This record gives sequence, C-alpha cells and structure tokens, in this order.
Amino acid sequence: MTENDNEPGRISRPTSDEVISALRESGWLLEQDTARTLETSGFHVTTNKAFPDPDEPSVSRETDVFGYRQLFRSDELSFNVGVRVIVECKQSAMPYVVIGAPTDAYETGDARRQEQMFRFPSVETRRIDLGNGRARIESTPARKYLGLDKLPGNPWETEVIGNQLTRLDRKKAWVADNRGIFTSLVYPLVKALSYQRSQSNRSSNIMHKPGQEWASIDFYYPLIVTSAPLFFVDATAETFEAKEVPWVRVKREIKSAKIDGLFRIDVVTFGSLAT
Repeated sequence: MTENDNEPGRISRPTSDEVISALRESGWLLEQDTARTLETSGFHVTTNKAFPDPDEPSVSRETDVFGYRQLFRSDELSFNVGVRVIVECKQSAMPYVVIGAPTDAYETGDARRQEQMFRFPSVETRRIDLGNGRARIESTPARKYLGLDKLPGNPWETEVIGNQLTRLDRKKAWVADNRGIFTSLVYPLVKALSYQRSQSNRSSNIMHKPGQEWASIDFYYPLIVTSAPLFFVDATAETFEAKEVPWVRVKREIKSAKIDGLFRIDVVTFGSLAT
C-alpha cells in the first residue's frame, strides 16, 4: 500500500499476483483449467452450463464444466455413442477422504445405471414358444450384448467403490467434516445428471429405423474435480489405512420428490484429470 492509497476517493488496486491469487482461492481458475484439460482430450466444452432445477423448475442452476465427446458415429446406421462429462470443481487446500470397499460382483454387474443411457437397455436374445400364444423371452443387458463391458477403461471398471465422502480440516488436530459436501457437490451433480438424462431422445418404436431416427448410447461421468489431495480408506480391511489416490468412485442413493436412484460420482484430483 502506498501513502496515497488512503486518500479520499482513491480506489485501491490489487497487483496482478493478488488478482490471480484471489481467483485461484475462489476456484474460478480451477474451472478454467478443468475446461482446458477436457478440451485437450477432445471434448467440446461449455462452462457454467445452465439447467432448470428438477425440484424447482423455475430456478436456474449451473454446472461448472460440461463436456461432450462423440466416440462413434454411423450415418448409415443412424447411430452414435458419446460421453458426457458433468463437473463440479472444488478449490481446497484441505484433503478429501473416501471411505468404501473393494468392488464386488453385484456392483460390477449392476445394469441399472443412472450414468448410462441406452435406447434399448436390454436386447432380446431368445424367444421360447410355450404354446397357446405364450412365449418366454430371454434378454441380455445392451452393454454386454455390444461388448462394451469388455472395453479397457469402461465405466464399470473400478477396483473400489466408496460410500462416504468427507473433507479433513486442520484445527488443533485433523478433523473430518462433511458439512456442505452433499448440498454443494453431490446433489448439484445428481440434479445436472437427471436433467441431462431427461433430454435424451427415446423413441417408442420397438425397432430402430435407420434414416428415420437416430439411436444413441450416452455414458455420463459426473465428476468432482478438486485441487486437494485425495485419500481412500478400505472399511473392510483388518487394519485401516488411508492411501492417497488419483481418483475414486463414490456411490450415493438419492430419494426426493423428483429424483430417485443410485448415483455414482467420480472424485478426481486435478493433477490426475488428464490421465
């Protein structure tokens, strides 16, 4: 501060470093860095994407960063596969901790995913005639029928799954505190995901008609991107140990008047986002 900064009518001006520091602390630059990283990975990116609140349609909400990338397209088949990334950014100097367990067969095989949108969730593979006009139909999940569950890095491929997310605060000792995590991170992502799903075009036709309509498969990745370190604790281990990890998936069940389901959200450190 100079001797003239306190003069009446004089506006105090921060230095460039002070401006950048203020923006960094507020998280604005983390949003821009995240958007740029996704763009480098081939995503079409929008920041501060607006959507109506599912619980209060007259209220507009925003997603920090939204990205779309088309993985496959066939004009001949009128068919495409895409990925939609929905991101909430959290600038923090305090570490985040996920508590959970190794992924079991039920978690891996659960086909009722909010994070996937198939035009036909299952595919008829066999019809057995039972006589008298009756038949038994056998089907398989679309992701298995198409072989998507065998692709490296597929959305169901994770070694552990969390059920609790908390943040550590430094006082006289480290204290775990999850206040605000649900309302400021988890629920906004769930609302944004629910809205994006509602926008997917689903035809009532039993058979897909190339040239007349498009069939799409969409995979959604709700992400919490943080500047803070991230730890995982296996609650099933004989001895608890907090291991620092680049990312981990958390599962939360939501039941409200407009939203009902099991949602999976990836928590990732910004330094690991590009990998």
